[in-house]
Amino acid sequence: PACAVNSTLLQTYGRHALRLSRVHEGSGYRVQRALDRLERGEGIKAAVVGGSVSNGHGMSSDGVPFVYGAVKDTWHKVVSSWLNETYGPQSFVNGAMAATDSSFFRYCWAERVRLGEVAPDLVFVELDVNDVADEASRQNVEVLVRSILNLPNKPAVLFVGAFALISLRGPLLPALMANHTLKTPWFNGDSRHIATPLHKALGDMVIAFLQEQRCLLDDADITLPGDSKGLFVGADLVGEVPPVRHTRLMRDKWDATVVHPSAPPTCRIAGSTLEPASPSPNWSIYSFREVKTYLETTGADRTIDFDVNVQPGSAGEIGVGYLRSPQYHLGRAKCRVGSQEKVLDGNWTRKASLTEIDIVATGLPPGTHRLVCTTLDKGKAFRIATVVSA
Repeated sequence: PACAVNSTLLQTYGRHALRLSRVHEGSGYRVQRALDRLERGEGIKAAVVGGSVSNGHGMSSDGVPFVYGAVKDTWHKVVSSWLNETYGPQSFVNGAMAATDSSFFRYCWAERVRLGEVAPDLVFVELDVNDVADEASRQNVEVLVRSILNLPNKPAVLFVGAFALISLRGPLLPALMANHTLKTPWFNGDSRHIATPLHKALGDMVIAFLQEQRCLLDDADITLPGDSKGLFVGADLVGEVPPVRHTRLMRDKWDATVVHPSAPPTCRIAGSTLEPASPSPNWSIYSFREVKTYLETTGADRTIDFDVNVQPGSAGEIGVGYLRSPQYHLGRAKCRVGSQEKVLDGNWTRKASLTEIDIVATGLPPGTHRLVCTTLDKGKAFRIATVVSA
């Protein structure tokens, strides 16, 4: 393929709009490593970590709102088609899951992208619709990305979305502010989820970025000599993950001895791999529109338990992912592991309905531990989506 951004993309969006879509590009080193594999015909595995946007949530063609799969040609299908057409068939896993944010994927990304089969070489992260701009979300994203980047094969991570590192906001927000009628074709009545034209635009902007990175391969030091040194980053540091968390880099005291978990998190999901340890006749599988699945019960004193494995090299944490929403008349449950316990409240004041993960126990040694959850409120439902360890 030619070393240039496709002329059709340049004519459609313009060079300046494409540049405005890049909030932060980084060094490009790991992306170029993945592209180098493609250029040599080795093939790669790409994966998506995301929410309902990546599952095509939006208004259906006949005007029904909030339909999952309403957008058939999602942004990542645009990217996948380009990879296949340019380099031949590639492995591409859509690990997106509706009603989730970074607190879910911090623990469940490996399960969703099928890490146990083959490690990904290129991971697209799309979580900016459901994440809120607070310290908890920043820390969740930090741990999520660090966990992916620390895989032995050193994959590349690209943030994609309406407000992410490859973003629609820069090039398209000024146009929307100048012409409010664009909200109809761009969002089609759903203010949280982009419609087909913006999925196409986002996919094209990712493609343009990858095409530009490919052009840098001729000059890139994909394999640096062992004695290569730069003023700041030498061969031993290029593409490596710094030990200090980026979200607190300018506030924390420097600690070169900090150790991060070496084992990927484990996650079992209701309706798939999550099974109670003991018979739980008061709990049953509940599926919402066949895209959100939970273990659900209604009423107080309903107990369910799980055996959870904590791996060597992990942080020794066990948590529960459960539905939180201002709707559905949701109640509370008390979950415990040994002497540690936490009350989880399914009701909150945020407008969104999301699976949130709360950590119940910390400092646990490797091995199998029993997690027990008991509901607290009469007449109210509680829905468990996942059980995790990290």
